[in-house]
Amino acid sequence: MNWRAPDGRDYLILAPADEVFYLIIHAAGHAFQRLRWLYDALIAAKALDADRKARVRSLALEMGLTGYFVAADMACREFFGEGLPLDLSGFGKPWLWSPLNTKHIRGMAQREDYGFGIRTLDVCRMSGSPVSAVRLCLQSGSGKLPVWLYRLRNGG
Repeated sequence: MNWRAPDGRDYLILAPADEVFYLIIHAAGHAFQRLRWLYDALIAAKALDADRKARVRSLALEMGLTGYFVAADMACREFFGEGLPLDLSGFGKPWLWSPLNTKHIRGMAQREDYGFGIRTLDVCRMSGSPVSAVRLCLQSGSGKLPVWLYRLRNGG
């Protein structure tokens, strides 16, 4: 959406549904290291009407990022005592998140990560499948793959 500022310059701004989508992906993409980003997503999602909430859901499905939304919902429940006010029905728990408990979710938000480390793996877990996790690792810029991901990718 375009907006013209009083100084005459044009700016591209996000529609409310796009903003909530971005906020959730951004917080999850950083493995909830900054809980303020997750809180901003929760507050913005609460302000949406039903049509805009449906748009956020369709964006998550369209982009194949449902795992990020489930992870964000789990983190919201753990840290803020309430889930995202979005319809996440049919969004399965992301790959490797089934055994996670609140201790791990809290640890994820408190971890430090240097280079390619545990935080990167937390983000990859949200991707939904082992194949997409490998793809995310390769796109992380480090060019390194842990041995288990390499073996997974190569069928062994």
